Amino acid sequence: MKKKFLCNTLAMAMAASMLFGCASESKTETTAAAGETTAAAAETTAEAAKAETNGEKLKVTLLVTGSFGDKAFNDSAQAGMEKLEAELGDKVEVNMVEMGSDKTKFEGSMLDACESDADLIITGLWDMKEITEKVAQEFPEKKFIIFDTDVDYTLGDLSNVYSKQNEGAFLAGVLAASATKSDMEYANEDNVIGFVGAKDTAAVINDSAVGFIEGAQFVDPDVKVLVSYVGSYVASATAKELAITQYSNGADVVFVAAGPASVGVIEAAAESKKYCIGVDSDQALAYEGKDEANFII
Repeated sequence: MKKKFLCNTLAMAMAASMLFGCASESKTETTAAAGETTAAAAETTAEAAKAETNGEKLKVTLLVTGSFGDKAFNDSAQAGMEKLEAELGDKVEVNMVEMGSDKTKFEGSMLDACESDADLIITGLWDMKEITEKVAQEFPEKKFIIFDTDVDYTLGDLSNVYSKQNEGAFLAGVLAASATKSDMEYANEDNVIGFVGAKDTAAVINDSAVGFIEGAQFVDPDVKVLVSYVGSYVASATAKELAITQYSNGADVVFVAAGPASVGVIEAAAESKKYCIGVDSDQALAYEGKDEANFII
C-alpha cells in the first residue's frame, strides 16, 4: 500500500511538472510563482516518498518513440527522468527505453514494460494513444502517463491512465496573458496575444489552441487571442509570416505549437522585438548566447 501511495503521489507530481515544459524562465511574477509552486510540490513529494516507502523502490519506465537527442519531447522526458533519479534515487528506480522508428514494435515494447516489475509507465505522442488505450485495460494494476495526446476514457476503465493534453497549453495562455499586461521590456499596451499552430486538422494542435485560449481568458476574459495555422509542421517560412502578421496586429506574445516549423515564429519574434513561447522543450536553450533567446519566455 505504501508503494502504491508513492506511485499515486509521484504520478501527480510528474504530471504537474510536465505542464511547465513549454515555457522557459520568465521575469514575470506569474512564472516565478509557478516555479515556486512546482518546487514546493516536488519537495512535498520527496518528503512523502521518504515517509511512505520503507525502502521499497518505485520502478518507473519511460518509453519514447524514436530516440533521444530530438531536442523536443524525448529530450524533455529524459531530462525529467534524470532529475527524478537525482532527487529521489533512493526511493525510485528509473528505466528509459528508446523504441526506435518501427511502429510495429511499439506495442511489443509496451507489453514488455507492463510484464516487467515497472509500477509507472510513461510514454507519449499520438502514435502511442491506441496502444495505451488497449494495454492499460489489460494491466489495471499498472499506472500510466501519456503526454502530447489524450486517451478516450469512454472506451473502458482507463482510470489508471493520466492524459491531459491541453493543460500545458493552458499554462502557456496564463503566461502570455500575464506578460501582455506586464511592464516587460517588449510588451505593448494592446491586450492582444497570438497562437500559431501547425495543422487545424490535428487534434493535438487544436487541443493546444483550446488550452491556450482558456488559460489566457482565465487571467483576463477580455484578452484578444489571434489564431493562425501553418498547414504544415515544417513550413517555417509560413509560420514566420503568420507570426509577423500577428505582431503587426498588436500581439506582443505568440505561443507556437508547430513542431519544427516553430523556428519561424522564434525568428519573427526576434525581428519584431516581441515575445514568443516555444513548444515541446525549452527552446531558449537551442538559442543560448544568441539574440533570439531574449525573446523566448
